[in-house]
Amino acid sequence: MQKILGGQSLFEAAFNFVHFHVYQNILGLAGLEELDRKTFQKTNFTFQANFGLDVVSSQVKLFLEYETSELCEEQVRAIGSYYTKTLAAMATQHSERYESYSLLSVSERHQLLVEWNDTQVDYPQDKCIHQLVEEQVEQTPDAIALVFADQQLTYRELNTRANQLAHHLQAIGVEPGVLVGLCVERSVEMVLGLLGILKAGAAYVPLDPEYPTERLSFILEDTQARVLLTQQSLLDRLPPSEKAGEQACRERSRTGAGSRGEKPTHQRG
Repeated sequence: MQKILGGQSLFEAAFNFVHFHVYQNILGLAGLEELDRKTFQKTNFTFQANFGLDVVSSQVKLFLEYETSELCEEQVRAIGSYYTKTLAAMATQHSERYESYSLLSVSERHQLLVEWNDTQVDYPQDKCIHQLVEEQVEQTPDAIALVFADQQLTYRELNTRANQLAHHLQAIGVEPGVLVGLCVERSVEMVLGLLGILKAGAAYVPLDPEYPTERLSFILEDTQARVLLTQQSLLDRLPPSEKAGEQACRERSRTGAGSRGEKPTHQRG
């Protein structure tokens, strides 16, 4: 089975509790003495937990076996401590609900909730996202900026196509202060549409294609969006174009419409 799965394990962890009742009864026979014991077991699991009851001492022993190429000793020690804490809780807090008990230590809890979540990054407060993209183009123009499925764009390509869309929007009357509806499925076009609208100096109105037609119609009427960026495949879900105002339908094959890839300028009428 593992060969069929390309060597992938059927299980990431195995739990096995062994209690040799028959063997223990044999040891109780008069005149029988145990001279030696040997055991052998082999699995291909990355990690295995094995609880066993020692028939001589009646002690419960936990053996943790792991693949050193997959797990380190520190990780296995942490896993072992979770078992120890679980057993201790079962013995001392047997009336408590299991979901209210945390197996994490104070330091582990701090690491999980604080250290690993310390993702705050300072961004310029006086610049918009399309301006930050333009700055990144100057630094790493050929670096990958956007990936979706089997499509990808560099910062240069992303910025150029967004500029082309911005010029197109300006050509049909979009200017600072204008609201532009953006109704597209999750795609490269979604990001291009967002950046193109901002580069044209306008503001975008997000429209989820999964909204009912009545909801989309209400948002468009309430915002008085003069232009709607969408995809040909979504036209049947949208309200009549008369309610949405002027439409600029952007098909995936036409997202680079226009040849002006330079940064657009904003002019107020």
